[in-house]
Amino acid sequence: SLYNSKNYSIISKADISGLALEKEGFALTGNFKIDGEFKGAVDNNDSLSYDGTITYDALNLAKTGVEYSLRSGSGKGSFSTKKLMIESLDGKISHIDVSAKGKLDYSKDPASFEMYIKTGKTDISKFIELLPPAFREKFAEIKITGIASCAVNIGGVPQDPSRWQYSGNVALQNTSVALKQWPGRLDDLSSTIYFKEDSLTWEDASFKHKSVEYNSRGTLINFKIPSINASLKSDRLD
Repeated sequence: SLYNSKNYSIISKADISGLALEKEGFALTGNFKIDGEFKGAVDNNDSLSYDGTITYDALNLAKTGVEYSLRSGSGKGSFSTKKLMIESLDGKISHIDVSAKGKLDYSKDPASFEMYIKTGKTDISKFIELLPPAFREKFAEIKITGIASCAVNIGGVPQDPSRWQYSGNVALQNTSVALKQWPGRLDDLSSTIYFKEDSLTWEDASFKHKSVEYNSRGTLINFKIPSINASLKSDRLD
């Protein structure tokens, strides 16, 4: 450490097992190796600032009001006086393998966060189960089965999951989709579908409807009462 009559600087290294941190409704536990520097003015407590790097394993990350948590995580990150960065994180949400990165920024009031999550392939119904209730309800009118992998961007104010914003894409394989407000069913669907809070966009989708093969691109708006604008191509169409 360095010290003079006005300012101080403390360089610290720590290897901590079972550390627990809480901030803005997030709870973080695990094993951490921390390299950091803390500095400020001796006669001014508000002058304290800090920054550093973190590596971690056996990490669990939970959010108040969110049903599922990330567990068995490992990776690295960094921190400063007003920001926490997740530079890499590999772990599991429920039984799904995920990788993630993100940040928690509390330089303003209210604080905000951004998170990018990418998954391995799994049953698409399991993805829907992991969504917060407010977003999960949007799929109430859709019956969907099959295999998918997913990449999701999530952001917003940590204290209010109902107002978090979502965007991303889902890669589908051998999927079946049925909408309550739309006749028939789509089978053997393969496509990458891009989504926002209440809309879907797809390109180069291939599927079968009543045993006829089709290719399509288009959009779907409003999951509760869907409005679809799409083009279809098939050998059976004139």
